[in-house]
Amino acid sequence: MFQGLDPDTDFQLIGNFSVSKPVGPRCLAKIGTDLMYWGSSGPEGLRKLLSGVSGRADVTGIAIQDQFENAYQSNYGQHGFEILHYSRPSWIMFNVPKIYPTNTVQYVFNLETSAWFEITGWNAISWVEHQSYAYYGSSDGCVYISDFGADDAGEPIDLDFMANWSEYQTPNLKKFNMAKVTVRSQHKPSPLLDIMTDYDERTPRGTTAFPQKATVSAWNSTPWDTSPWTAAPVFNVDTFGLTDHGYVGAFRYREQVIDSFLQFYGYQLIFEVGDVL
Repeated sequence: MFQGLDPDTDFQLIGNFSVSKPVGPRCLAKIGTDLMYWGSSGPEGLRKLLSGVSGRADVTGIAIQDQFENAYQSNYGQHGFEILHYSRPSWIMFNVPKIYPTNTVQYVFNLETSAWFEITGWNAISWVEHQSYAYYGSSDGCVYISDFGADDAGEPIDLDFMANWSEYQTPNLKKFNMAKVTVRSQHKPSPLLDIMTDYDERTPRGTTAFPQKATVSAWNSTPWDTSPWTAAPVFNVDTFGLTDHGYVGAFRYREQVIDSFLQFYGYQLIFEVGDVL
């Protein structure tokens, strides 16, 4: 590592440090007052590397450590590995090329909630933040603005939430009966939801307890005094029946949204506890 202002005149070597192999040329990003390095073992802060304690990813703990290591082992050498600090929503985005250049995903760490999520459908090969919005270049030669508007290139936005697997404080067999869901939205939600059990990540079987979403009218595009105005977001707290049992569970919620506002706030589960077999 060198220190200085001008590489030609005053750079001085201040130390040698061993780090994991970089995922590619865009493996560094400034995150707050630290510098993030992305290597084969996952992302690490420069402060941790300088302390001589390198290894498992420190920004994230070990929440998705396996995904980072698998991404490196399966896709090393492909163009597109990159870190972006997207400051407006306080995200750190890790661009992962699955099948370059047509299949790219983003592992995203929310700095405000310390939670992870994955974005699909943004087949980015490079990223930049400009005027508080994140733009990406695609293999089709176009530049796209991401995380903007109320649709996904004219199609509905797909939301798919799945909680961590949990024993819910008891190793006993459980019969899951009901989920209480809190959603803030402009219209009554109509999700697919289910309880995954015993590590079976099936497609949610869903429910139709909510009425269908109303269509939101664009401003000045429909006749006045004949179409409903776009509603202000309100909280919807509703309950759904569940019909499954298992030793571990993970709640899953799926929804499609277009030209409307929706935030998934949380859920509560009701279940009966049985005996250990």
